Amino acid sequence: MVDIERRASQSTAEARGELRKKESRAVLDRLKDVLDGPLAKNVLPAGNLGKAFHYLRNHWDALNVYVTDGRLPIDNNQVERLMTRIAIGRKNWLFIGSLRAGIRNTILMSLVASALRMELDVSMYLESVITHRLRGTAKLEELIAGGRII
Repeated sequence: MVDIERRASQSTAEARGELRKKESRAVLDRLKDVLDGPLAKNVLPAGNLGKAFHYLRNHWDALNVYVTDGRLPIDNNQVERLMTRIAIGRKNWLFIGSLRAGIRNTILMSLVASALRMELDVSMYLESVITHRLRGTAKLEELIAGGRII
């Protein structure tokens, strides 16, 4: 499927969806045949392969969603990378000083994550947000409601 996604990466969402329906669906159908076949039935459930088969069966519907819509990514790597920053930071910021400091840090990290997600220059974005906040021309709630903070 990596080859299919690589070929479809520069295509429109519609073309990507059609390619997935044509080629990825066939791969998933073969995988489903293995999951329902005799090999999977003879695998010990406590073993690594048995756990993998169990996971696939439990998440089969979710695994197949990306084939229905060319706009959807095949994986969630982008979200995982963003969440890794939060997970690492959670331990680092455990003793930030006070509740108010923690709230300020949360807001700042949300702004940084938003800028990174939108592929903006983080320092310029923060400077703009802080300038508008100091001038009173933008409230944090408006920035969030306006879709600028993701």
